[in-house]
Amino acid sequence: MRIQPSLSQMSIAAGRSLAKLTSAVANVRLWALAAGMALTFNSASAQGPMPGQATLHQPPYATNNPSVLYPAGTPQTYAPWPQVSPYQSANVAMDQYRRSDGLWFREIFHRRREYFASLEATAVWYRNAGNATIGSPYAPLFIDGFPTGQFADFYNTGITTATNFAGMSPGRFAIDTRVFPYPAVDSNANVIVTLDDNDPNPFPIRSGKSINTPEGQLGLQLKWGFENEDGSGFMITGWFGGEADPVFKRGYEFINGVPVTQELSQLLGGANLNVRYGNVPLDNGEPAPLGLGGFGTGGTQKFDTYYELSHTTQAGGTNFSVYSSSIFRSDAVQVRPLWGMRYLNIQEGFKFRGIDSGLTYDYDGPGGDGTYAPDGGITPYTDEQWEARLSNNVESHIAGPEIGFRIDLGDGGHDGFRIWGETIFGLNANFEEIQMAGDNIGDALTDGRFENPGMPRMLDPANQSEFADKETSTHVSPLFQQSVFMDFNFVRELPVLRRISILEDTTFRLGYTYLWVGEVSRPIDSINWKGYPLYPSIQQGRKGWWAQQVSAAIDWTY
Repeated sequence: MRIQPSLSQMSIAAGRSLAKLTSAVANVRLWALAAGMALTFNSASAQGPMPGQATLHQPPYATNNPSVLYPAGTPQTYAPWPQVSPYQSANVAMDQYRRSDGLWFREIFHRRREYFASLEATAVWYRNAGNATIGSPYAPLFIDGFPTGQFADFYNTGITTATNFAGMSPGRFAIDTRVFPYPAVDSNANVIVTLDDNDPNPFPIRSGKSINTPEGQLGLQLKWGFENEDGSGFMITGWFGGEADPVFKRGYEFINGVPVTQELSQLLGGANLNVRYGNVPLDNGEPAPLGLGGFGTGGTQKFDTYYELSHTTQAGGTNFSVYSSSIFRSDAVQVRPLWGMRYLNIQEGFKFRGIDSGLTYDYDGPGGDGTYAPDGGITPYTDEQWEARLSNNVESHIAGPEIGFRIDLGDGGHDGFRIWGETIFGLNANFEEIQMAGDNIGDALTDGRFENPGMPRMLDPANQSEFADKETSTHVSPLFQQSVFMDFNFVRELPVLRRISILEDTTFRLGYTYLWVGEVSRPIDSINWKGYPLYPSIQQGRKGWWAQQVSAAIDWTY
């Protein structure tokens, strides 16, 4: 559309005339208002305003203190000239100068507080069970002339006769005051075990390393806080991780749905039995059998039917951080110190279950089919198979102060991209409660052969084989946490989601957090293994504990 020049000039002229008229009217109104105020002042007597006359905030008394406003409670912004202003005070929180790249800049921060809240889905990986031995400390076996230490040939220990070692290289034991590491498997007092030269460890003694590393567990994390214009702020976080329960199992409780019993094992010819499932060395305070001079007290119990180790972990906690204003700030980097408090709850548990067949038999190592089943002579020694169990649970309540710093890279905001991280150090009080319970922890076969022939004392109904123990303690645990997060806005790029009003002020966040706590009692490390007639007890074994967390969150700002 084309506008004629003559019409455009007429419109401009009309606009100018209207502006002049408006200005004139405004000047008249201001003049009238001023005149009215003057009349009011002139009409006032020296003693005060006339009856019925409206008063001003600052009465016209010559003797009045001008620093006192009238009436009482009048805001300071209503003070007399020159502070009188028709505009609100400037919304400025901080006015400062900073130097960057040789130049000085003036920064004016307008007063602003921005609140945020986030709901995060997490996956948590806990530390594994550790590598503590399941059982008492035991003497190692060295094969074919270990170069140092004192040794005794098998022939000199009374373990077996020379004919059992035909065609074998003589193995050697280091003389040691720890528990003799090989169990009795046969009722013949002259034979405990014969070994295969190709298998230097026919009776494995397990440790926490046998239990698999825990798999990642789903969890939930919530955050809320605010940030001021100068970078100071506050954030509170709460999180919870699911329970991880890795299990190590060997052997059979059921075969084709049928419970394994002593009778079933005999019908199968011992094919379901295996001394390699697991063995537990135990210190029972009594001399080693067969005059094994140089070896410590106690013996090793086999579990040839079933052997199980399990470890559970669950954790959660909360902490808050108070951020100070930035100690370093540039166009792309911001560094802020922080301090706060934390509470962390860690629950770990360990369970051991072992089932022994109650049978004695010959065992010569792997047979022709490569199995480790008994070679023959399967004979019941006890009335039925028996079960040993032990559980040890540790709950740690960790609380204390922490300090650290936060680094932000990028401009952030809902239209930008930002990477930020926190490094936190803490020194916490750790209140721990450990509870232990179990039954039938002992070397039944050796006990029945050498201490109480015919009936192991531990399995005698007249004796108490169950046990329980409980212990609490408080100590100091250091803490370290490193977090890295990435914030970005992708909602506005999605065709449908960007039309949803509730998502207008949201950003998406991905994060990784590593948490380490020192001096935490671990359940496997906190067991003093003893065999009947002694009982296991609690001995605190403190190690480092850690967890890793990956999170995905939607963050709302308001």
